[in-house]
Amino acid sequence: MIKDLLDLLNEEINVKKISFERDIKNFIIKTVKPNHSKLGPKYKEKAKKIIAELEELDKHKLYKDLSKKGYVNLVVKGEEIKLTVEDFLIVESEKENIARTQTEDTILLLDTTLTPELVAEGF
Repeated sequence: MIKDLLDLLNEEINVKKISFERDIKNFIIKTVKPNHSKLGPKYKEKAKKIIAELEELDKHKLYKDLSKKGYVNLVVKGEEIKLTVEDFLIVESEKENIARTQTEDTILLLDTTLTPELVAEGF
């Protein structure tokens, strides 16, 4: 829809290149965090221990494991507990030097890396 305006956009927003991607996985990192509203009622007094154990784990690896299997096993006080995707909230964050904004159906990602060439051009 905006391909005819690319030259104008390049000039107005002062960027070197505009590209279109359908998949944003190269620009964001997905992790998970415990869903307290699910874990509390489900595990009652064990919930605090489960959350404490989860806080010690690599959240990105945890997301990958949940994505592959749909669950993760966690050992809390010698008891094995099976946690499912519903027990977590998915968190997206931008990779380093990426700025993000979003409208209803479009995500705009901007690489904010300042190369020596860009710094020189700024002077």
